[in-house]
Amino acid sequence: MFGMRQRRPPGPKTSPLGPLHHRGLWSQIIGGLIVAGVLAVVGLVWNSSPAPGPPPVAPTEAAKTVVGQLSTGVSLSRYEQLLGGPPAILRPANAVREAVWVADLYAVQALVGPLDQVLGYSVTTRSPAFTPPLERLDQYRLGVARFGDIPEILGTGDSTLVSSSFGPRGDWFYSETIPASGATHDDTIALTSSDASDIDSGLTDAGLPGIGLDGKPELVSVTDPRIAGLRPRLVVTTYTVLGPQLDPARLPEEFRFGASGADIDAVHPPH
Repeated sequence: MFGMRQRRPPGPKTSPLGPLHHRGLWSQIIGGLIVAGVLAVVGLVWNSSPAPGPPPVAPTEAAKTVVGQLSTGVSLSRYEQLLGGPPAILRPANAVREAVWVADLYAVQALVGPLDQVLGYSVTTRSPAFTPPLERLDQYRLGVARFGDIPEILGTGDSTLVSSSFGPRGDWFYSETIPASGATHDDTIALTSSDASDIDSGLTDAGLPGIGLDGKPELVSVTDPRIAGLRPRLVVTTYTVLGPQLDPARLPEEFRFGASGADIDAVHPPH
């Protein structure tokens, strides 16, 4: 009688694949492959994303940087580069030309010689948000300082002249011209308050008494009693620097330092 091959006694299931045959281990491998694929995709997206740049510069800080780079003795093209293009207004002013740029926070006036060299410039604040340091007086701020705050070291007294005018359409300006000296780095400095700024100037209906009532500027000393009560409350909204190459006497009689309210309205008409 033929014998029959005996079966091996039952025991744990085995497979040529060894322990990988077990379903739990296969699940772990498949899950690991999925995780690895996801991480690879995330890494690819991360590496392809642009690197974060520097935070944006606030408009007021950018404006301060621009006006802080203005100077005399440079070409008109340098101003066009800094201020974003050619001037909105360009007109003759005796031996020089007057160029005006108007931005949201400020207005710039440049006095340009025959060789396109900037001989003088003015910066006017248009907004209470823009109060950069006064040129040559960096401890005081444009749009904040009052004329009565200005130290006597810069020549206030008989040598400082006042030029002011109040026009029939409500246009007005008040300027104090400080003569060139060592304290001003041999530049003529003018400080002005005018109708070109949205800042409250401190001028009342009784302002500029008896000065320039005919529409023409009048030159008087800063010690004139007619303005004694005006200086402590009038806010400086424009500063001007005239380089040594520009004699203030070369400017027209009706000249005013800084852009006017009419200039600003011509460039950005009121709504």
